[in-house]
Order: sequence, then C-alpha cells, then structure tokens
Amino acid sequence: MALTPDQQRAFRGFLTLSTLLDDALDAQLRRDSGLTHSQYRILFRLSEAPERTIGMRRLGVLAHSEQSRLSHAITAMERRGWVRRVRSPTNPDRRAVSVVLTDAGMEVVRSAAPRHSDEAHRLLFDALDAEHLSNLNAVIDRILPHMADLGLDLPSPEEDPIMWEGRSDPGPADRTQAG
Repeated sequence: MALTPDQQRAFRGFLTLSTLLDDALDAQLRRDSGLTHSQYRILFRLSEAPERTIGMRRLGVLAHSEQSRLSHAITAMERRGWVRRVRSPTNPDRRAVSVVLTDAGMEVVRSAAPRHSDEAHRLLFDALDAEHLSNLNAVIDRILPHMADLGLDLPSPEEDPIMWEGRSDPGPADRTQAG
C-alpha cells in the first residue's frame, strides 16, 4: 500500500529526525566521553539492570544492536574494563552469556550521563513546550502497543520503568531475560 502524501511527509520527517538525533548524540558522546552512542546505550541499559547484568541476547534487543555488532562492542568495552562476560546465571543453556557492568563502567555512565542529557534537551526538548511534549507522548502511547501487537520486542516495564511510567504495557511479545 502506497503512503499518502501526509504519511510520506511524516515518515520522512520522523526518519530524518531519528537519524539526526542519533548522529548528534553520537558526536556529543564521542567528543565529551570517548564513547559511541551504541556503547552508551549498552552501558546505560546495564546500569539500570538488576545486579547490572543482562543476557547477551536480551541486551542486544534493549540496546538496539545486532548480535555481531554487540559482541564487537562488548569485546572493546571488556578491554577497557567497563564490562565483563559471565556464564548466564538464569539460563540453563551452558553456552548462554550475560554481560556485567563493572564499577569502572558504572563510573563511565555516571560521568557521561549529565552532558548526554543536556544534549538531548538541547536537540529535542528545547523545541517543545508542555503541550508538544504531551502530544509526543500521546503519539508514542499509540505506536508502542501497535508495534507490540505486530510482534516487535519492546523493553518491559521492569526493564525500562521510566519509559513505561504513565503508560499501559501493551503486553510481552516474548520478553525473556534469557541470554
């Protein structure tokens, strides 16, 4: 089905916004913290996880990273002492691996977070008043359940309580902590 002109405009605008935001946040993190945006997403997700540990497969979903790219990033961060791999404590498959955020990695997140947050504010939220922000959240509230209904894997309310605050969990596709 072809997109209508309004749908084309919205879709292209959304993709451009998403790409520009990701690129600008990546540049800020590289400049200020020596991290890529994908590394920050991995470290950030680990920093909020119980015992700062997540299975590799689930971490890939939460950090929006394909497994080969995730494995490469984890290897690089292991060399810097920010994370370590361990046999998954919750998965009976002996090959399952979890990633643990070290104290050094936690300090990297704590150090990077304020400037990263400032940049997100500058790029996105400075352009929105309270009504715009409410409208943005209303759009997200419509799209998240739709994507869950289509079988896309979303972070659970336990994995991302801030994202879900005030929202209804659309229900798990198959959200396991298996790793």
